[in-house]
Amino acid sequence: MTRALVSIGLPFLNPGAFFIEAVQSVFCQTETNWELLLIDDGSTDGSLECARAITDPRVRVISDGKRKGLIARLNEWIDEAPGQYLARMDADDLMHPRRIELELVALEQRHADVAGSAAFVVDAERNVFGIRDLGEHFDHPVNALKRGIFIHPTVLARRDWYRRHRYDSAYPRAEDRELFVRGLQDSEYVQVREPLLFYTQTNWSRIGDIEIGYQSERRMLLRHGPATIGGIATGVLWCRSLAKSGGTSLFSALKINLPTPGSSVLRPVNAANLSEAMKALSTIRRQAVPGWNDTETEMSSTSSEAHLQ
Repeated sequence: MTRALVSIGLPFLNPGAFFIEAVQSVFCQTETNWELLLIDDGSTDGSLECARAITDPRVRVISDGKRKGLIARLNEWIDEAPGQYLARMDADDLMHPRRIELELVALEQRHADVAGSAAFVVDAERNVFGIRDLGEHFDHPVNALKRGIFIHPTVLARRDWYRRHRYDSAYPRAEDRELFVRGLQDSEYVQVREPLLFYTQTNWSRIGDIEIGYQSERRMLLRHGPATIGGIATGVLWCRSLAKSGGTSLFSALKINLPTPGSSVLRPVNAANLSEAMKALSTIRRQAVPGWNDTETEMSSTSSEAHLQ
């Protein structure tokens, strides 16, 4: 079998019903020269059995029955992926049908190492409520350290780049930010301003996970900040991160819902955006997946851990 051009990595842990449309969105891609690596992290909701039911030879299921966490699974994907390009994907998000096609074009036109895109932001019912954009100066060092460079599940990179730049287990829940900040010195990044992902955000958040993310953020700032933006600017961002941690604890103590992460940087959806989103979602939902039928694709929609860590 000819080696796939793009190896898509989709780690999953109890994604529930989200998993069905996530896989359908891969099969919808206008670029068909791909391989999908479905990497199980010890799921118990039927998603592993669902993955194994797929009969398309482009799909490979990797499962060892253990829970190792997202960072270990991402590095496992890097080791296993044979494609010339590697594309990230989460089990509760959806690819726009042209995502791989347009990111490949952007990568090659700029001779870049890594490409990412904007994303439609949706709730659990796939209602679009905004667009997350990387911004004009998305890879400026200050922006990189402050809010990250890419929307992680939109990333497509050259395989050789990923094998030189692996995820670091010292930064749980900030592993992507640390990786792309670390790569600033020797990498060319490019963004597609068009939304090419449906990024699922819900109103609930696990306080412990958020605090772990802020702790990793501060470790990242101490490691990369002084050499990148200077000590004073690093100190400002470090204090900002500490304040966000305090605010999270206060919200938790007062039993107030946490703000949706990233909601402050969303741009509004206009009529043309919404029309394009609805068209793409309709295409995804009609997509057949070889080996699946109504019985095989039934899974629990509760206890989703699709953004596994």
